[in-house]
Amino acid sequence: FRSLILDFEEHRPAPPALDIAGLRGWYESLDHELEQGIAGFGDDELAEKQVDRGGNFRISIRANLDIYKEALIIFYGKATVYLKLLGKARSEQWEEWIS
Repeated sequence: FRSLILDFEEHRPAPPALDIAGLRGWYESLDHELEQGIAGFGDDELAEKQVDRGGNFRISIRANLDIYKEALIIFYGKATVYLKLLGKARSEQWEEWIS
């Protein structure tokens, strides 16, 4: 959202630790960065500024956020299936939102 160009070649460095606390902190920092990036836009900008998704495909920031949200829902749906197959418990919030 900083550059308004979707770039799948840009990669984040791996989390500093592969334990639960390290992963939790890494995801929290990514969430914070996303929230800060979005907070910098006004309502008009969210509706009017365009994100270049490549291939001459440009959409509003708001539409790009909707696509991101849908991708997360798909991911969590798939993760739910794997967790159920592994017999892993899901949090109450997870159960209410996803499965």
